[in-house]
Amino acid sequence: MSELISKWSVNESLLQSHRSIFISSQTFFIAVGALLLQTDKPEWLLWLLTGSGLTIIWWFWFRVVVIRARIVDYYKFQLYDQNKAIFDNCSEEEYVKNKEKRDLINEKIGKSNWRTTRKKMDLGLPVIFSIIWLALLAARYCLA
Repeated sequence: MSELISKWSVNESLLQSHRSIFISSQTFFIAVGALLLQTDKPEWLLWLLTGSGLTIIWWFWFRVVVIRARIVDYYKFQLYDQNKAIFDNCSEEEYVKNKEKRDLINEKIGKSNWRTTRKKMDLGLPVIFSIIWLALLAARYCLA
């Protein structure tokens, strides 16, 4: 039991750390992007920054955080499984990568990977940052 708690705790800390890194990086990039709204700055630079920002959001942030959250759930949900039989034939990697197996386990224990907070933090924030990037591009063209 203490090993599960330890693994859950370590992975939860990593998840929070990843979220913080991605939120901070997007905040910095968007601040730089806002500076590039001035019409005397090269247009291609804003496009490059926007492309980089959106790539970081959807190729790295979303994928890394969702996978890390599943790993957290793998250990956390085992704490709810009193007889431990549900997780006997499921490794961490299988839980993360095999949607059918994950859904079956989640159904048996009555849990979901997409809880309200996760929807807000792991889906809502990337969408909001993406909208901001698109708004910066739109603002650039309206100012020009």
